[in-house]
This record gives sequence, structure tokens and C-alpha cells, in this order.
Amino acid sequence: MLRHTSLALSRPLLRPRSVAVRALAAAAPADVSSVGTAVTRTTTNGDVVGRVDSAGIEFFFGIPVAADASGANRFKAPQAVSSWASPLATVVEKVCAHVGLDADGAPTFQGQEDCISVDVITTTGSAGLPVLAYIHGGGFVSHDPPFDRLTNAYYQKSVTGDGRKAVSVHLHYRLGALGFLAHPGLTAETAYAGSGNWGLLDCIAHLQWIAANVANFGGDPSKVTILGTSSGASMVMMLTASPLSAGLFAHAVAQSPYIGGNYKAGSYGITARYAMASMFVSANGCSSGATTSSVGVPSGADAAAEVACLRGKPASMLGAGVAIRAHTAFDAVYGAGAAGLITYNSIECWPVVDGHFLTQAPLDAWASGVGSAVTIVVGMNADEYSLFYPNPQADYGSEMYKGMLPYTTLDHSFVLAMEDVSLTATCQQWLDAIWAVSRDTALLASIDSYYGDVAAGYPRAVQKSTDAWFASPLRHIVSTLVGQAGRAPGTVYRYLFAAEPGATVASMMENAFEHMGASHGSELTYTLGWYADQNGYLGYGRDTPHTISMEEAMMGVTMKRFWLNLMYSGDPGTVDAVTWSANTASARHTIVFKPSLAGGAALNPCLDTTACRTEPSNDYRAAASLAWQDRRGTYTWGGPPASAATTCSSGVTGPSQAGADYTCGITVLESVSLGAAGLAMLVVLCQIAYLALRQGGRPSAAASAK
Repeated sequence: MLRHTSLALSRPLLRPRSVAVRALAAAAPADVSSVGTAVTRTTTNGDVVGRVDSAGIEFFFGIPVAADASGANRFKAPQAVSSWASPLATVVEKVCAHVGLDADGAPTFQGQEDCISVDVITTTGSAGLPVLAYIHGGGFVSHDPPFDRLTNAYYQKSVTGDGRKAVSVHLHYRLGALGFLAHPGLTAETAYAGSGNWGLLDCIAHLQWIAANVANFGGDPSKVTILGTSSGASMVMMLTASPLSAGLFAHAVAQSPYIGGNYKAGSYGITARYAMASMFVSANGCSSGATTSSVGVPSGADAAAEVACLRGKPASMLGAGVAIRAHTAFDAVYGAGAAGLITYNSIECWPVVDGHFLTQAPLDAWASGVGSAVTIVVGMNADEYSLFYPNPQADYGSEMYKGMLPYTTLDHSFVLAMEDVSLTATCQQWLDAIWAVSRDTALLASIDSYYGDVAAGYPRAVQKSTDAWFASPLRHIVSTLVGQAGRAPGTVYRYLFAAEPGATVASMMENAFEHMGASHGSELTYTLGWYADQNGYLGYGRDTPHTISMEEAMMGVTMKRFWLNLMYSGDPGTVDAVTWSANTASARHTIVFKPSLAGGAALNPCLDTTACRTEPSNDYRAAASLAWQDRRGTYTWGGPPASAATTCSSGVTGPSQAGADYTCGITVLESVSLGAAGLAMLVVLCQIAYLALRQGGRPSAAASAK
């Protein structure tokens, strides 16, 4: 979950490499060894020695939760870590192996396999505090944001009028193929006859560690809230759908979860994933076929031989993703462009129904009652997809949009096709369904009908993709949860983050990231507290301070108080006379966070966002969500119908930012020439998006309305 934006180039773009790369390149592991003095706490495996600062904030980074996951432990559930007799120094985080970017923006292998660990931040003398377990994003393949930025101890400091605190625990889980490879040879090794989800099993180990140890760090193991953004939010939702997580956390916050645009069965089938895994095998020269670059799904001794070969490779090979030669071999079997369709969004590294961590697809698991005891907050940002559409002049609505991201053939037809794909589908059936939808011209015309009031191509593309990949699955999640067997009323909450970077931010960034709107990940500036240090996220000055307005700061304080309410009581409750009402079988509600609102928040206000239309927010983007998510009318949707989303309570309308440069939501810049500097910036941004998240590309297909 890194960043793109539309580029405002009314002034020359200065220092594109220094701005973009400095802000986005991976940082060194967080190191707190120079903080204050030593402090010791006890765990079930032995004492750990961290650091405590003058304010009584304690840092323990890199506490082992499981054994080294290299060698024989690679592609296995986390193994028990050995205890230690002498106190263990825990002052440097253990970043899991992945490919990031160096200071010049070039791909580089980072991290290690001995990484299944936690970082803990707490306060001296605390006891019984709620626990915030943070699961980072990065498209299941990278580590974002870097944890060197999480030493700000936001939830260990008081905010105005609120002295409550929490214990923060940051989870390090395996990434890419190392964290999610499903393979017949690995399935043959497990008692449950499944494979994949190694990174999610790491999270189960983390949560079990919290249950056993967090009281020794001042936390209450009965008040654990898991929180994540982007793929981290998808991990949160997977945990709520897993029978293995029962009793390990009380509350869950999923900020902009994405996964295939939906949570339907077709996205999680292990049969199709076996074929996708063959690209990793081929890329590493481990194929059991006629050549080392061939593609196939092995069995028996051939499958075991491939696994043995993969376990013998350096982590840097497996972490490097899928090589071009593997794409060529895969396309030769499944058709030109097939490899791009399953690698553009890390699909080959997604969670899978393995019969153990996930015994059903999430929608089915929730409907059957799994996770019903957990209070859940889900939300999204108003302009999610501006992150992945960096060039406002490009034709993002074309049938085959290519070129901005290497090997990318993103198609909205993927979102739509999963409704026609079963859990047991082969990779060929999976791809056939996508190709069929992409050629359905009637479907294309139908989906376009929802965006006829947006004349300009760029904001229309952002709105369509935001609806397809975020608004529609989010509404489906809420609709399924409110009708969930065994769920108590008033335990499902929804939000919309509609804030945008202010003029001071745009000026500081020399226009490079202006007008991106409320893009994917931008809420982290507030939920992780960087605004409190006059800093931000997603291009808002990662390592360059800037001025946060009073209104933005007030919104941040309001959000923190709601999040703390949830952590302490399981109910976001009321902040400054604004009550965050739950979604139920009879009512839908959305709290909107926006600096121009009084106190930064309002329930169900009227909004004017990307499309320059005033619309209700209580069931945000309801009709379009049905078109994307349930075009055949095959699902049961709990709660009021989309037709009920017609009114709004008191709030604001009109432009979302004041000032001549802002119209409504994101700014249209299609007629502006990028120039050489702008193109240089785009190259950097595209490298980052492909390597760190690989989410973005070519929307084109359409859906009919329910």
C-alpha cells in the first residue's frame, strides 16, 4: 500500500527523484537501541530487554514469536521458538524477507526469514490496558509502512482531554511466496491436506503470544483489537473468518480492505492457486517438467522434488517475485496476458481456502457464524484509486490499458468474473471467466451507466475503480455481517475517510502529490498518528515536517478518541456529541471523517466527492456496489436495500477543499502536459507500485444492475 497520485503540474516539478524516492524507499529496520535506558520484561520464553524513554514509554522491538522460518521450516506453519536463559536484547525489528526499493528507487532484497516476531510499545507502570495489534499492508508481498515510523508511540501518549492509552503490538509475518505459496507438494505434507496462508498462520501465532504475554507488558488479553490497512485490512478480515482465531481478539478494524474486489469463493480456490504457484517454481528453476522454465501442476514425487528445490533456494530468489521467463511459460499454456492477470495484484500470493486457517470462503464463513463474537469496524477512503492511477492524461477506461505498470493487464472483469467462478475452479476456468466478462459489451455499457454524470475521464476512472475494488466489497461485507448467525445487534460499524491534503502539504511537496484526494492509505496519517508530529503519509512528507491545519488535527484527535472507545468498550460511542451508530438489519450508518465537518466527523452527512455530485453517505455508493458485486442477483444482502440510501442527515455539501485549485474531490488535469520531470516521477511511482503492491492498471469491464 504505497502511493500514486494525479500530478498537478501548474508549476515545474522539482527534484522528482529526491521527493518521491526519499519519501518511498524502504527504511532500515527500526532500531531503538539509542533510546533512554534499558528496561526488562518477562515473556513465556525468557526475559527481554528493551528501552524506556524519559516519558516512561517502553520499546521492545524484535521479540521472537516463532523459530527461524528458513530451511526445513520454510513453507510450514510457524514452529515453536526455543526459550533463552539469558535476557535477550530486543531493540531492532525483524523485517520479513521481501523486495523493496533502495535510496535510488532500484529493486533490492530486504529483510530475513527469521522474522516471525512482534514489536511492543507500552508505558511504565501500566496494567489492564487495551491492546492494539497492528497488521501492516503491502499487497501481501511487501512491508508498508516501514516500522521505523511506528516509534512515534501515538497510542501511548495522551491527546487533548483524553488520557487513555493502549499497548501497541506490531506483527511481522511472512510475505510473498514465503508467506502464501500453495503447492501440491506442500499440501501432501500437512495433516489437513492444504497449504498456503503461512503468513496468516504467523498472525495466529502472534495473537497466541499476545494472549500469553501481553499482561506482562501492561495489557489486557481480553481487550485485543486487530487493525490493518489495505492487505493488512484484508488480513484482518481473513482472521475474522478463520476458526483458528476464536477468542484471540475482541475487536477488528479493517481500513480499506481489498482482495479481488470481493470476498466470494472464486478468489480463494486452491486448485487455481496450484497453477499460479507454478510461476514461482519456474522462475526459480525448480520445475519438474521437460525444462526448468516449464509450467505445470505436479503430483507425487515430482511435487515433492519441486518443494525440496524451493527450500534449497536463497530467500532472495523466492522474494524476488515472478521472473519474465515464468510469465512466458505460463502464457504459453494459458494464453497471452494470463500471467499478467494473476500477478498484477499479488493474486498468486493471496489467502486461500486451505481447510485449516480458512475452511470456507469468507462470505460463507461469516454467514455460518464464524467471527460473530467480534465487533467489527470497516471503512474506506473516498478516492482510493487515485493512488494507482498516477497519470491524469492516460486512458484508464480503454479496453487494454498497459504500460504504466510492467506486466500489468488489470481488468475490472476480474471483479465481475469471480461471481461465476467456484471454489474448485481450475486456473483455466478462472481465466476463461475473466476473458468472457471482458468481451461482454452489454455489461460494459451497463456499468458505464452509473458514471454518466462524470464527464471527465480521470475522475470517472477513479470513481469506477474505487467502487469496484473498495465500495462494493465493503458493502457486501457489512451486509453479510449484519445478517450473520449469532451476531449481537450493534456490533458492525462503517466509516468513510474523505479528507484531502491541504494547501500547506501540496506546497511542501512542490506540487508532486497535489490533488490525490482521499487516496488509498491516506487515513494512516491520522490512525497511526503522524499528524501529531506535523508529519504524514502517502507523499505528505514522510521525512519532511509540514504544517497540519487545526481542522486536520481536530479530525485526528476525534478519530483517535473513537478508536480508543472501541478498544476500551467495544463500541466507538460518542465523541463531542457525534454518535457513531452501528449498522443493523434495519438501518445503515456511515460516519464520515473530514476536516471541514465540525470536529472532523459527522454521521451520514451529504457529500460532494470525486464525481462532483451530492449524494447520501449512510449506505455509500449502494446502487453501484450492487452492479459490481451482485450482477446476477444471487446473494442475500442483510439490512435495508440500496433503494433506501436516499437521505442524508445534517452535514456539508459542496467542494471538499476550499481554494482555487480544488474543484470537487480530485482535480482534473487531463489537458496538462507532464513534461520530462513529470515522466521521470511517473517512472519512479510505477516502479514503487509494481514492486511494493502491484495493484493498479486497466479497468474496462462493466456490470449490470441488480
